[in-house]
Amino acid sequence: KIVDAKGNVIEQVNLNSTNGADSHYDSGVEEMEQRNFKTPREELEYFLQNCPYDSERQRSDVSYVLSAIEPPLSTMQNSRPTPEQLKQLNDRRNKKAELLATASLGVRPWLKSIWKASKKVGAWEREEEKTK
Repeated sequence: KIVDAKGNVIEQVNLNSTNGADSHYDSGVEEMEQRNFKTPREELEYFLQNCPYDSERQRSDVSYVLSAIEPPLSTMQNSRPTPEQLKQLNDRRNKKAELLATASLGVRPWLKSIWKASKKVGAWEREEEKTK
């Protein structure tokens, strides 16, 4: 086991595994996905901070993919995105696909968990908006 300063298991290495080179990365991510987080945002932050990025550029690109578009899409109205908003969305979608295609086998499951957590954050924030 690899443990961080707070005693949280970051990576579980299975020496008896025959499932392939990255199986211990998958089990580490799965273990973290089962942790109990107070909010979806806390879960996302955990994955962002503990992901074993291949490079600082990759970390920066992940931040870009998760960044908000300007002006933000309206969550309360059924309006269509502007051409500029669509361009920003497509740029982020393309960067996300590039990140997954070029990431090492050890980082891919982390990126997938980051995208999943990001979706949870979006849904949670929309629910929060409705209750205001």
